Amino acid sequence: MPAPVLILITGAPCTGKTTIAQHLAEQFQLSLVNKDGIKERLFDRLGWKIDREWSKMLSLASYDLLYYFIEAQLKASRSLIAEANFKADFDTPLVLGLQELYPFTTFQIYCYADRDILIQRFVERGYSPERHPGHIDQVMAADIRTSLLKNEYRPLEVGGQLVEIDTSDIACLDYTPVLTALARTPGLER
Repeated sequence: MPAPVLILITGAPCTGKTTIAQHLAEQFQLSLVNKDGIKERLFDRLGWKIDREWSKMLSLASYDLLYYFIEAQLKASRSLIAEANFKADFDTPLVLGLQELYPFTTFQIYCYADRDILIQRFVERGYSPERHPGHIDQVMAADIRTSLLKNEYRPLEVGGQLVEIDTSDIACLDYTPVLTALARTPGLER
């Protein structure tokens, strides 16, 4: 029996990670855990306010829960998709730590787009009625600009296969290369 596969979908905010993750979860019938989904449930339970520190604290709690869910699935030898705007310097050691505990294959999908496109999407998303207001995107825009300038959202150095996707035109994404590569990954064959 092949080892489970941890599919990491990473990149800066507004690169289309959630859209891609949902599509792949449906195609491969895999569990999907995503940071924003967790954070929105925390907002709903604990409340939200236009407060940068509160939002950051709930983001950290969301990452803690994300890793808790990832570990639970890997411990049970189950493949899954984890989607977040992982930061290479912080998250690489966490994934490497999981690799020391559990046998699994890593498949990373790194989403990227031009910085100006991402900033425009981020600002527009903040005004979308579908976006949970607890994210306070309008207040957090400066932080995102800084993170993009520092290149904090780059692929994790965790081994396994890495597929990079330019999501500048999210409406015209071609999933074929990712679907083909994933279908060839032991443990994910369809």
